[in-house]
Order: sequence, then structure tokens, then C-alpha cells
Amino acid sequence: MVYEGARSITGPLLAGLGASALVVGLVTGAGLLFRLVSGPLADRTAR
Repeated sequence: MVYEGARSITGPLLAGLGASALVVGLVTGAGLLFRLVSGPLADRTAR
């Protein structure tokens, strides 16, 4: 629930702080890549 809530406000928050669309896309993409890597890693390490 926390992730979904944070994901929905990330773009508008960054835009409100003056970030360009490129920066918003890079931040969002980095978050998704982190989830892609950290999920299987957490499964393997049982954490």
C-alpha cells in the first residue's frame, strides 16, 4: 500500500519541485528497476 501511494505522487511532486519530464521518468524508471532486482534478491536470501 505504501509503494502504490508513493508511486502515485512521485511525478506530481517532482514536477512541482521543477523537475523536467526526463528527470521524472528517470526517477520512476530507477524505482522500477530497483524493485525488479530487489524482489528476487529478497526471495533468495529469505529476508
